[in-house]
Amino acid sequence: MSRPTPSSRHIVIQDVTLPALRSRFGHEALSLLARALDGVGVDGIVLPAGDWALAGLLADDGMRAVLSMPVEDVMAVERARTLGIRAIRVLVGNLELAAPIIAAGHEAGLHVTALPIDGHLHCPGDLARQAQSLEGFGANCIHVVDAVGVLDMDGVAARLRAFDRLLSPATERGISASHDVSLAVANALVAVQNGAVRVDAALAGGTNPLAHFITAATRKGWRHGCDPQALAQVAGMLGCGPINPEFVKERAA
Repeated sequence: MSRPTPSSRHIVIQDVTLPALRSRFGHEALSLLARALDGVGVDGIVLPAGDWALAGLLADDGMRAVLSMPVEDVMAVERARTLGIRAIRVLVGNLELAAPIIAAGHEAGLHVTALPIDGHLHCPGDLARQAQSLEGFGANCIHVVDAVGVLDMDGVAARLRAFDRLLSPATERGISASHDVSLAVANALVAVQNGAVRVDAALAGGTNPLAHFITAATRKGWRHGCDPQALAQVAGMLGCGPINPEFVKERAA
């Protein structure tokens, strides 16, 4: 399958910092951090599953919030749409359980990302067949997920090439890479080179380090919309005590 080169398309950066920091910060601080991230150019800010209060805060501020959805709560799709959420993520452990909420999101006109959480346990062909089923349910994007740092660059590339053999070119590919053995940035770079257009990254929490990935992508000349220097400053917020509202206002200006 022919595809645009990474330098000719926009890489969609999905920040997954907030779920990782939910236990450390309250809603006000997380909302401030989300504003800072929005101000430096990430394309979507992923929210913790079921955190309707934070979803409402971000939606009211016009931020591009992406809500993680529990598979058993199909009715939550309409609630998300009513709040102004336009994109959801579904963690997939069982295809049959995930089908109704993916279909509901699709029917509601939301962008639906499906993340097979045990993708690192399946061979490329088996994972691609799962992805084909998720595509049939209505998923707009399907991620290769390495939850525990098992995959290396060859494993990521093999899974995305298997996706190419079975999925429609219109279905987006994404990457969620663990940084447990320090391969997340390399795995994400290889994923983009093999067709991934959505990349999960975070300032904290053991996943693809956001500032490092953006620096690497910038050196390759890839289009992503983020300001590397501003991201480094936002990352510094997390190691400097309370999140400073004035700093956030400055970054979002």
